[in-house]
Formats: sequence, C-alpha cells, structure tokens
Amino acid sequence: MKKNLIKFIIVIVFLFVSTQIVFAISNSFLKDAFFGGKITNTKATEIEEKENGGYSCDLNGGTSITINSIKGPTTYIIPSTTTSKTGRGVGSGKWIIGKYDGQTMITCKKSCGDAECMDYVNLNKISLFGTS
Repeated sequence: MKKNLIKFIIVIVFLFVSTQIVFAISNSFLKDAFFGGKITNTKATEIEEKENGGYSCDLNGGTSITINSIKGPTTYIIPSTTTSKTGRGVGSGKWIIGKYDGQTMITCKKSCGDAECMDYVNLNKISLFGTS
C-alpha cells in the first residue's frame, strides 16, 4: 500500500514537471506569429496611400509587401537584413510563408509650406520567410 502511494506521488510530480516544461517551450515559440499567403503588391497598402498623398516613406532599405492571406489583405515589412530562406526574391504573384515578430514604425514626410509634415505607419516586421 505504501509503495503504491509513493509511485502515485512520483507519477503526479513527473506529470506536473513535464507539463510545465512543455508549456514553457511552447510559449517561447508563440512569441513569433506565423503567416502565409500570396503577395498581391510589393508595396504595403498604407505606404502606397501615403506616397500617393505626397509623402516620402523611409523603409531603411527594407521592402514593404501586401499579401492576401486567410485573414484577408495584410501588410508587412521585410528588413534589409532579412533574406529569403529559399533564395528567391519577393514579387507580386509569388507565395510567401514565414514568421513575424512585432511591428516597425515607418516615418513618412512631406513638405507643408515652410514646415515638414510627418506621419507614421506601423507594419508587421518579418523575421523569417521563404517565397515560391
């Protein structure tokens, strides 16, 4: 009877510890969000709207894109330091899959008489991707 109780306690402790380890590992993967879809434009919709309004947006050498995913059209920025894992470039009509982490604020400027007007656009920042 005593041996059975000790075995039961050991099993319960083992299950608790292993569950916490799995939960901690899965949480580290959930910090990044995954995405996928078809690239519909090699310029994010928000950036295109600003540029059509006379603004100049500094992407710091990165590329903004609009993709059509299950969620509908979504916009992202690919930093210049992030390269495709498939070795293929980004272009309209290509399929893309990857993950993003956080957002990047893009500064857009235009002349407003004697002053300079500034506006900002937030885009999801891609950290890993591959294209077809």
